[in-house]
Amino acid sequence: MTDWQEELDKYLSIVERHTTDSLLRIQNAFKHTNRTLEEKATFRNHFLNSTRNRVSEACDRYELTRNVQHRPRSPNNRSTSIGHDRDQSFTSDQRSCSSLSSNNDQFELEQQNKLAHDITICGVPLSTKHEKLRKMFAQLCKKVGVNIQSDEITKIFRSNPKTVIVVQFRSERNKEFFMKMCRKKSLWTNDMMHDEEPRRIYIDYQMTTFYRNMCKIARHARQQNLIHSHDISKQGLMIKLTPRSSELTFLSPKQLHGYLNKLRQAKRRRQAMSSDTE
Repeated sequence: MTDWQEELDKYLSIVERHTTDSLLRIQNAFKHTNRTLEEKATFRNHFLNSTRNRVSEACDRYELTRNVQHRPRSPNNRSTSIGHDRDQSFTSDQRSCSSLSSNNDQFELEQQNKLAHDITICGVPLSTKHEKLRKMFAQLCKKVGVNIQSDEITKIFRSNPKTVIVVQFRSERNKEFFMKMCRKKSLWTNDMMHDEEPRRIYIDYQMTTFYRNMCKIARHARQQNLIHSHDISKQGLMIKLTPRSSELTFLSPKQLHGYLNKLRQAKRRRQAMSSDTE
């Protein structure tokens, strides 16, 4: 038996074992619920269709990512990039456009990386002309359970619009820890200042307009269940298709749109196949 046949046989053995175990548990669940005979009779088709669709989805993801070109990796760069894929049959004009696009993408990445230590606090109204932003931020840190010393903050100021406060950390590690703790709580204006009518405040990474637009595209894809998560890194915008999948890195909205459109097409194909078998 060849290597690929052995691997396929291992895969099918695992599927068979898990299928048997799952069906036994499902059968026991049926016994303890008021399922009708008709529901039990149609379950077999539902089980097979769901299994086939999930395997088909995994195959589609593999097809979309197998030709992704890996950029040279540094010890801190473990993500896969599709930001610099090249078609070797480019004409000279196409190469010029591609080079221009690549240079612009790199410039935008450099601009974003200049904000790597910055966060924004949005929705905080101007209290007084002589407000003490560092004191307000210290109060917020206490609320989320983070001990950030004053000298760990290099800058703190109001931006445009005036309801936005920008905080620049000396350490990226402290910034990430602060963000992690903030995500666990719903925060309000009275968590950092006196406010008789508390309003929600929102904390996010400081981003350029270019990367804010990319995050908006990725956020919409999450709402459509096309991807699992997205984040900003020093390599670009990273997305994960599943919790355990490798990270894919994008450097421009065009690249991200192209990839997401392929995911949508694959999803429509699976839905069409599912409709044909019902």
